[in-house]
Amino acid sequence: MQGEARSLPQAGLLLRERVRGVPPELSLRLGLDPSLENDLDEMRSLLQQIRQVDPVPLDSGETPHFLIGRMTRTAQALAVEQGSRDISQLASIGLFTRGLVPIPQSFGQPNESIAAAANRLVPRFQLLLAGQILGSVLNSDTSNLNLEVQVEVAQNNQTLARSGTRGSRDLVVQHQEHDLNRLPSGSEVLIHVTNHEDRDLYVSLLAIGSSGRITVLYPNDWDAPEQAARLTSGQSLIAPEHEGNRNPQRNYCTNPSGDFHLCLTGRGYVEILTIASTRPLRDALRAIARIAGETGLASRSPLALRDEDSLNVVEALLTDMNRYSRGDIEVRTARNAVNVNQMAALSTMIEIVDP
Repeated sequence: MQGEARSLPQAGLLLRERVRGVPPELSLRLGLDPSLENDLDEMRSLLQQIRQVDPVPLDSGETPHFLIGRMTRTAQALAVEQGSRDISQLASIGLFTRGLVPIPQSFGQPNESIAAAANRLVPRFQLLLAGQILGSVLNSDTSNLNLEVQVEVAQNNQTLARSGTRGSRDLVVQHQEHDLNRLPSGSEVLIHVTNHEDRDLYVSLLAIGSSGRITVLYPNDWDAPEQAARLTSGQSLIAPEHEGNRNPQRNYCTNPSGDFHLCLTGRGYVEILTIASTRPLRDALRAIARIAGETGLASRSPLALRDEDSLNVVEALLTDMNRYSRGDIEVRTARNAVNVNQMAALSTMIEIVDP
């Protein structure tokens, strides 16, 4: 061979991630719960025909993302314990977490056929897969962008969670235990995002609830989403945005105004995802603006993505990330690329408990 040989990394040398590879065809692994009994094989056969759904037996050694099965008395008790207001009927077919907690609004009627249940759940499969794809791009510990996210309880102005990327070298990141991120039902939260870069960033905020549903919190100017997403160097944004001044004595969860307020109700979990990039994520923003237009949504309102739209929006987001990452560096992989110098994705998990 001609030319100089590349030197190999020495033992003990610390390596930094520069590009994260995300498989182009991620699948949703669904564990087949024994409650399906004699219908288990039929359900497996039907799920194998659905794109990007991978049914796995619970004894296969593969860890499922979620379970599919019938409602049992044990699962009903867990739903009650979680404070669910929607307790599905015994023997109805739906989805569960790995801990056998029923996923809200995923169950049908007890007399539903296996084929009908599988067909009914296809949009929900797409929604849950979208959440898994978003989770695969989280990189707060490796991103070099200098970004800070703070979640504040509006009623008392206290900071619930504060985090930053690795690029936030001057920020003392508080890795809080999960139980510190608990809030009583009826709490309102505000999200502060600060751009410490010496360049503009484009910021999006998403919320994912216990049911897997994805809501776009920011940007929410559907006429000019790209401009709305821009966060100039050294500046901060607060979401949700409010046109008027806040009354510190007013509880907007029990006494709402005309503005949108992010009030957490019921029991369960909500995950706040902050996505920042050095370039506008145009495909994703166009898809979001199109959906907002189709639903007649007014600006400054949050956009709750329909199950069937969630996967399209997230795949558009991944396409944007991959295109920009490959434009700046040579990436020799069939996987989608996420350049840590251009992208940051941070997660804040909140548990909602009884007041």
